[in-house]
Amino acid sequence: MKLALVVIPAYNEDSQIEPLLGQIKEITDIDIVVVNDGSTDKTLEVCKNLNVKCLSHLINLGYGAAVRTGFAYAKKHPNYKYIVTMDGDGQHTVDQLKLLLEECKKNQLDLIVGRRVRKEQMPISRKAINALADLFFWALSGKYFVDTQSGLKAIRLNSLYDLELNSVDYELCTEILLKYSKKKCKIGWVDIEALYSEYSLNKPVKQRVINALSMVINLLKIST
Repeated sequence: MKLALVVIPAYNEDSQIEPLLGQIKEITDIDIVVVNDGSTDKTLEVCKNLNVKCLSHLINLGYGAAVRTGFAYAKKHPNYKYIVTMDGDGQHTVDQLKLLLEECKKNQLDLIVGRRVRKEQMPISRKAINALADLFFWALSGKYFVDTQSGLKAIRLNSLYDLELNSVDYELCTEILLKYSKKKCKIGWVDIEALYSEYSLNKPVKQRVINALSMVINLLKIST
């Protein structure tokens, strides 16, 4: 059994994902699967050139749907201890992935979250969205966790089989933590630096606001 399957959702990330995949492939005891969420760029071609497994959606279904596709693949290939999710847009580095994998080796936890610290680079709009998600998590669970929206996390594969996830977009991060918390699973954190490349920072603010409003609505649906 291998330590982890790394699931990377990607939507038009060809310029960022190519160097990332090349670095991840150097790590032993893991496999990689990219979920190409309806990209119109060369994301699929990059994966083929690097001989990385790629699952493709015909159209863009959303971050949460892409991660859930990766989870479904993992359940059909249960030769991994953990499933690791990380972003493909440059926010997460290979060094951060290694920190998370080391934590997987040391502890018998069901969920390990990469908690972003030193957020000076984080845009104000994203700080607000993350704070809103943390607040909603507290309102829904009675517990306060920092950075419930982190996309870097490791999940014990055995704990996924009886977990029903419904989110199709970024609220999936909060839904996972919420449901693991309600199940009284063992949850841990590793601190990582919040990194934002010029590419990541150039994503439209309007889209971030739309994502935030959508996240709130969907979290309310999930909790009822």
